[in-house]
Amino acid sequence: MPVLFVNYRVQEQPGYATLLHRELAQQFGANSVFLASRSIHAGDDFVHEVFDSLRRSAALIAVIGPRWQEFHGAGPFDWVHREIAEAFKLDIRVIPVLIEDAELPAADALPDDIVALSSCQYVRLRHYSIDADLAQLAYELRRTLPALREQHGDSVAEGKPTVFRSANE
Repeated sequence: MPVLFVNYRVQEQPGYATLLHRELAQQFGANSVFLASRSIHAGDDFVHEVFDSLRRSAALIAVIGPRWQEFHGAGPFDWVHREIAEAFKLDIRVIPVLIEDAELPAADALPDDIVALSSCQYVRLRHYSIDADLAQLAYELRRTLPALREQHGDSVAEGKPTVFRSANE
């Protein structure tokens, strides 16, 4: 059962999403992390697999790069929007992961069903501090998600890693 659902725009940050999937799968187990391009098999019903996995997840990790807003609403189906909206509707924790110098989208730039994204606490990933940033994300996930603590032990390191960034920087 996936605990973590990685949400990303294919047009923007697929490398970071794949890196997150790999690192989180190593940390928490391959079955604990869902990434559509890695988790859905040939012949599976894509829509069913995406939303079934999301509904069984404890958190959606929204990978947001510097151009995330440019692709909002792109194409007939904005899967990223649909997945985030479903997570909020189902009261699934949404954790924005800002890539490099990306910013959270402003509330007035988001549709009503995902406007809460603009006020979610986030974690940042930067190429020059990737190891520390990934450690911070793993720490935050263990700290906030009981399902991960239950599967992987209750131990959360003493103290908080120093690279955490506040939504109010």
